[in-house]
Amino acid sequence: MKPHQPQSMAMACSHYECPNIEVLESDGCGYITRYIPGGYWISSDVDYSAAELLREAYVRVHRYRYNNNDGGVRIPSTRPTISWETLDAEGNVIGATMNMWV
Repeated sequence: MKPHQPQSMAMACSHYECPNIEVLESDGCGYITRYIPGGYWISSDVDYSAAELLREAYVRVHRYRYNNNDGGVRIPSTRPTISWETLDAEGNVIGATMNMWV
């Protein structure tokens, strides 16, 4: 599997099915806030002891999508694939998941 390069949502959604994502007002914190409507997600915890932590979590999500699931079915490729991080009160990362919208 080749490493993936980040893409804009417009670029990614021109090739793959995407949910209707709405960009919301941000409080000037430097981040973009997006609303992604409800749906189904394939998720895997990020293992912080792994050498390539995000890559390894992505590979688990990818394998699940390709027949390695209870139904033994291939799930069509969609976007976005994003990581969610959980922060403590001081802003330190205390957990994360890799997630693919399906």
